[in-house]
Amino acid sequence: MIEIKELKRQYRRDADTLTVLDGIDLMIEKGSFTAVLGRNGCGKSTLAKHINVILRPQSGSVTVDGMDTRDEDLVYDIRERAGMVFQDPDSQAVASTVEDDIAFAPENLGLDEDETERRIRFALDALKIDGLRRKTISTLSGGQKQLAAIAGILAMRPGYMISDESTSMLDPASRKRILDCVTKLRDEYGVSVIWITHYMDEAARADRVLIIDKGKIAADGSPETVFSDTELIERCGLELPQCARLCLMLKKAGYDLPRLALNARDLAEMTAVMLGMGGRK
Repeated sequence: MIEIKELKRQYRRDADTLTVLDGIDLMIEKGSFTAVLGRNGCGKSTLAKHINVILRPQSGSVTVDGMDTRDEDLVYDIRERAGMVFQDPDSQAVASTVEDDIAFAPENLGLDEDETERRIRFALDALKIDGLRRKTISTLSGGQKQLAAIAGILAMRPGYMISDESTSMLDPASRKRILDCVTKLRDEYGVSVIWITHYMDEAARADRVLIIDKGKIAADGSPETVFSDTELIERCGLELPQCARLCLMLKKAGYDLPRLALNARDLAEMTAVMLGMGGRK
């Protein structure tokens, strides 16, 4: 479990003090998929960096499976447990080939050759990218590079994977492929996912949605609950997922939909039922 208590973070900007995180209280359970939303500068990335010990609390505390991030002796143990994938995969590459890049973390953990090979095999199989094993990273597409970066994190066998807008530079097909892979990691391997994104359709696939606004948690609940609060979404400078917007348009037009649809399948099924029952109220 990740437990965050009264976490605060401030920066000095000229003569002013900027509060980025303002007393965040949060618990993230193992095996969960949590999407984190918010406008630029709201504190999403700063929160993630505290979990991965890139930053330490100025005030409050962050613990990962009971390990306090303020303890310098636990930094590598925490980073092994909570791996982070960044927006730019090139910034994470430490070797020229995918195989060597994935092997970097296990080797630095002091694992022997056999265990390192098992870790490489696990990561490649989990993401179905065995064909990339001996490829040079510089020759890969953006989506392939991001998958390779995720594989490098998986080789550490993390309990938590933090994605800081890791799909923001990718095309829709690559974004879907990576999100499908990450969902599989949660479902089949129990990896907890913390997914920072500005794509609402990605957030709709999570179990839980957090919205951070002005350094505070403005919303915390299931995607359906959070996205049903249209006033909150607008106030936080966000937009609804596309299917949710269509669903609300149909409701305004007088169609009796039983709930908010968050994906195309749900919307199609509800529309089919609605039309079969006569449509409008």
